[in-house]
Amino acid sequence: MASPAAILAANGNISRAFNTLLTSVRYDKDNKGDKHFGSKLFNGPLKKPYCAYCGETKKLSACNGCGVTYYCDTTHQGLHWKACYHKEVCHGIKHARADLEREEAKLPEGIFEFAECSSITKPYLKARKNFAEALINTDTIDGVKAGLDHFMEMLRLDRKDTSDVRDLVPGLLIRLGREQECYDFIKWWSVTDLKTYDWNNTSLPYQDIKNADVFEGYEDLVKTQLARLPHLCILALLKFRVALDLDSDTALLRKTRRNLLKSKHTMGEIADKIRAQRLPSAQVRAKVNAAKDQLLALVWLLDTINPRAWFGFFELEPKNLPRPLYWSPQGSQEQADAILYACREAWRETFSAIAFLETVVANFTHPYTGGEGERRSDLPKLLGIGKTFPTAFTPPAKTTPFDLYAATRAGFVSMKDPKSILLLTESSYMTKACGGWAVVYGPKKIIAGALEDFDFSGMEQPPKTNTRVELRGAVGALRMNDWAKQYTSLTIATSSQYVVDGATQWVKDWVRKDWKISTGKVKNRDLWKLLLGDIELYAERGLSVSFWRLPKPFEEAIAAARHIDNEHIPIFTDVLMPPMENFSGRYGVLIMALHERERFSTLYSNMVSRMRIKTEVSKAYNVDDAMLELSTNHPSPKVILVPDASPMVYGKLWDRIIHHLHDGATVILGGSFGNTATDGMFGRAFARVGLPWGKATMCHDVAVCKLQTENVSDKLARKLPAEYCQTGMFIEGVRDHEVWYSAERSASYAPEEPDQFRTITAFTKVGWGKFGYIGEINGLEETHKVILGMCGLL
Repeated sequence: MASPAAILAANGNISRAFNTLLTSVRYDKDNKGDKHFGSKLFNGPLKKPYCAYCGETKKLSACNGCGVTYYCDTTHQGLHWKACYHKEVCHGIKHARADLEREEAKLPEGIFEFAECSSITKPYLKARKNFAEALINTDTIDGVKAGLDHFMEMLRLDRKDTSDVRDLVPGLLIRLGREQECYDFIKWWSVTDLKTYDWNNTSLPYQDIKNADVFEGYEDLVKTQLARLPHLCILALLKFRVALDLDSDTALLRKTRRNLLKSKHTMGEIADKIRAQRLPSAQVRAKVNAAKDQLLALVWLLDTINPRAWFGFFELEPKNLPRPLYWSPQGSQEQADAILYACREAWRETFSAIAFLETVVANFTHPYTGGEGERRSDLPKLLGIGKTFPTAFTPPAKTTPFDLYAATRAGFVSMKDPKSILLLTESSYMTKACGGWAVVYGPKKIIAGALEDFDFSGMEQPPKTNTRVELRGAVGALRMNDWAKQYTSLTIATSSQYVVDGATQWVKDWVRKDWKISTGKVKNRDLWKLLLGDIELYAERGLSVSFWRLPKPFEEAIAAARHIDNEHIPIFTDVLMPPMENFSGRYGVLIMALHERERFSTLYSNMVSRMRIKTEVSKAYNVDDAMLELSTNHPSPKVILVPDASPMVYGKLWDRIIHHLHDGATVILGGSFGNTATDGMFGRAFARVGLPWGKATMCHDVAVCKLQTENVSDKLARKLPAEYCQTGMFIEGVRDHEVWYSAERSASYAPEEPDQFRTITAFTKVGWGKFGYIGEINGLEETHKVILGMCGLL
């Protein structure tokens, strides 16, 4: 986990990075003129009453149903009612109001003075909360004000906040521009000892903190478990708003100030207060720097508590989130959703907040390690009971495995029976603390694993011996793939007499004697039972298993086992064969052009036609289709081509793409990705993949880029262009062996340092798959060849 100090060191000077971001953020009123997806995550601040259909601000009338949405005439009200779903919102408010009135009528007079009557007041508070949230969902300034008033009245009536509305209040205060009141609210709930506070004594001070110093340290607010995570999230936003306002008010950033004025961004009340004091510029700068450092630390702190917390802020998903659970486990997705529910609109209504947050969070992004759809062994862990035993394979005299089995792309398949396959397993036990095993399942196809500390139940820690490592290799061979899906016969060849004789002779007696021998219990009986369980399960599905004793070890497997011999793995883990080895279940190329469909079709139509000659091509033009194409019950693509930055605003989609990458697919970022992705999107994309790559600089002119022939095969190098002129986005942090094309210093492209910002095309191995980046943005014919080369279709 990175610390704030590490991030500060990585970014150099956080203030400089902050200012650079502010001067580079673009804003377009209709979210049409800006190609960056980050602009679509800025909703703009809440406005004074206006016509919900056309935006007119004069001669308005409120909707009779909700009372908080306005229209300039009945025609626009009718159009908005049908076309913009106000019907559902308005009906929801009317129903919630009726429920509230019904529950309010049931309340005895003065009931809130008695704490023991909370069971009576609970239905009323629930109805009032529902009504307040229905008003807030209109996203009008009157609706948000009315909803906040209801919440504050609920807190007055129910000081202990049994309805849990205090998480929602700070975000609403920020949306209404009441920054000082927001900070005072957060501070009271953070510093007050809620365990000893007498909630029933109404004479005690309650939410009495006024005009607290927003620039003071945040440490006292997060000392105890009483610090609510939505409060921390809004506190970070408050620090950002203050730093933004004061920075944009200095002569050093006049360009930024013009941008802010153009976007109709209004200075916050705290910045107005600072300006009214006419403090020396040095003091103002010290306050700004303090706010920035606190902001960075708060973002890091929330990420430490829940690594999922920030990513929902970057997604283009339905606006109305479901109400979160009252309680959710620490670090869970449910907890992250609760933070998002309380805070997202406040962040999105603050100019450039999401863009800055995205840039910072990119430094904290954790590499994808699995999740929804994560691959696991298809075989359950069952204990054998002796229903079926393996047989001994007896080959003809002086016969080697390769005399009987042919080396094919699918593996070592019998020359007489294509439904029969051979696996070769060996082990290494060089130290008593470790042990490694390996399985060779085809030409240059090997998987290897280390002997675990615990058995597969996770309860016992058996001693590590050479015989246990040998047996673990046999179990690994059975469980590395579901062999019964394609074959009817499986032969495991090994030089281990212990494994072969034990599986084909001794195990029958062990089962009959309940795994007891003269010296006690059978050693490694947990693995023997698991091996028998797998064999019995395979037998029920029509696959027979036999063991072949080799006269000498298979050196290729021995070498792989030795390589992993010193690794430490605590729990039993199935090592699976990469799915790309089974080509029958995969199709060719999936093109995921979600937001740049027309441009991609125009620039890359010839390339797609060439692809179709050699393989199947599928296209996804919306996120639902893309998720379906990558679902676990759908054939998987061999290649996923991403020609724009759209997956970055759908976090679950990007994770699913990376999951397929780890499973053996080739993923290529290209097309318009370089000029549509923000800095933060670049950082999150590469960090989630697990690469140190990052956005460098945009070359708007033409740079001569040369192929690094030492990083591609000779055959491919002859087909790729040796050099060509490119315009696009360069990346940094790429290792030398990953570079395909890099720019040389020239009149049109001259980086400050010879080795800086040179890579425009890179390709590397990630997991079982390959990951490529192509920065050229104009869709040149030479780029078509590069993409085809990465796809293996050139």
